[in-house]
Amino acid sequence: GLMGEGHWQGELRNLRKDGEVYTAWVSMSRRTDAEGRTTHLIGLINDITRTREAEQQMLRQAHYDTLTELPNRHLMLEHLGAAIANARRLGQSAALLLMDLNRFRDINDNFSHSAGDAVLVEMASRLRQALRENDTVARMGGDEFAVLLPDTDARGAAQVARKLLEQVRSEEHRLNSS
Repeated sequence: GLMGEGHWQGELRNLRKDGEVYTAWVSMSRRTDAEGRTTHLIGLINDITRTREAEQQMLRQAHYDTLTELPNRHLMLEHLGAAIANARRLGQSAALLLMDLNRFRDINDNFSHSAGDAVLVEMASRLRQALRENDTVARMGGDEFAVLLPDTDARGAAQVARKLLEQVRSEEHRLNSS
């Protein structure tokens, strides 16, 4: 550390003069006289806020679908592996539901890709609303979605599937009647 080895560096939260908190990379060195007494502390502070924000953005893009903001295939596979390991360890069940949208290509072909995107965003929202907090819904690609239900057996998965279908059908009926 700084007092023992005479040098320390690390990441800290710092405060600007205007009160804004930022992330800083701090490098400190201690200088001593001939008797080993500290005479100076020298510090360099680099604002790395933009670097951290860029890293967070890259992580987000690697794990989340940019259109729906749902976890993507990669993150879903990580969650699935953890759910399987947890279910085995605790002697519980886990369920995975896979779904795609019927006639989705017709929406893109007959209306536009932006209309198709709007449908996907709405579908993502509906799925999120219908699920428990510890469930994971992901966009696997195109019009494919997956729902991970930890601590859920086959009967529970069937109930959730029915609930999701009702949720989507009620929205489909509402859209068709307007």
